[in-house]
Amino acid sequence: MKKCLSYYTIEASEVILVTLGDVIKAYRKSHKLSMDEFAKRSALSKGYISMLEKNKNPKTGKVIIPSIQTFQSLAKAMSTSVEALMRSVDKGQLVSLDYGSSDNLPMQTPVTSPPSTNVCTQKEADHLKKYRALDEDGRELVDGLLDTLHEQRSAKSDESWSETTGG
Repeated sequence: MKKCLSYYTIEASEVILVTLGDVIKAYRKSHKLSMDEFAKRSALSKGYISMLEKNKNPKTGKVIIPSIQTFQSLAKAMSTSVEALMRSVDKGQLVSLDYGSSDNLPMQTPVTSPPSTNVCTQKEADHLKKYRALDEDGRELVDGLLDTLHEQRSAKSDESWSETTGG
């Protein structure tokens, strides 16, 4: 079984960000598959594959945020694991974790709903990228600070609740 590889390109000492669309396009070209053939293999529509490759919804101009289900379908079509596919794209690739009503839609229908709380914003993705670049000591420091801040905010919220309810 072939594993999907990272397709990083170095230009002028810069790493070009690799989107899911870049990986799909490279896979299709290396396996001499048309977009239609790949769409059939993945059980996704040709139009959605096109949007993924362009990383943009042509109607809205917004970036496509694929779901976990999309990654599963693509990984199966590429004879690789979801984990390997996710590792082959840039760490800033947004993924929808929304398992709500979209689960019941056929895979040929791309879900392009507004971002939910389960989708990282660009700022959150930037924070995550910085966090992952830290060594273990740095991560522990950030974790401790975040836990302390969260506890303080939760305590304030609990106090406000007690005051408003007379408890």
